[in-house]
Amino acid sequence: MSDVYTITNTTTGRVYVGGSLNAYRRFAEHRYRLKTSRANQRMMKDYDAHGLQSFIFAIVEHVNSPADLKKREQAWIWHLRTFENGYNVDPKSDSPRGRIQSPEANLKRSIALKGRKKHAGHGAKVSKALKGRKHAPEHTAKIAASRRNRNQDPAEIQKYRERARQIPEWKLFKIFELARTGIPQTQIAKNLRLCKATISQTLSGKQNKDIKERAG
Repeated sequence: MSDVYTITNTTTGRVYVGGSLNAYRRFAEHRYRLKTSRANQRMMKDYDAHGLQSFIFAIVEHVNSPADLKKREQAWIWHLRTFENGYNVDPKSDSPRGRIQSPEANLKRSIALKGRKKHAGHGAKVSKALKGRKHAPEHTAKIAASRRNRNQDPAEIQKYRERARQIPEWKLFKIFELARTGIPQTQIAKNLRLCKATISQTLSGKQNKDIKERAG
């Protein structure tokens, strides 16, 4: 069973039409894209102005055959005129079902996206959307097992330790202070112009214990 669905903004009246083999999972993806500024510009504009609560997600038609999904989605786009007055940025159905991109099209898209910069608030929105998100227990166990089994070059470990010893005391203090506030190691490394491995080694090592205690 496939579904044609709509996303309607109750404040502006604009509508998006989509099609999916799993509409409820697709709804979750749309919400995530809105929260992380990855939705299309028309939808992001209304999201920034009116918030997620102004959007209603609904299934408008069940389609028995997945092969007919694009056709039914297209019919609803024309019926509701969502390209002219809504959120659909293409007059044709954008469902990937049955669509095969040519190598040339994929290369063109890759070139267009290379070096593309996110807007200033993108990182904060992604962080907010992911905050508090928990992995399933089996996923966490799998990550822990892979880390335990990872072969680390002793020479590399020694190199990071030596590098950590050369870090000025004020920087070490800052590392522990920022980590205590919950800032990710990647961001700490960027702020202090150090590599992430050095940050990780500093936080996990037993040396600099007195600095760690002073940092809180």
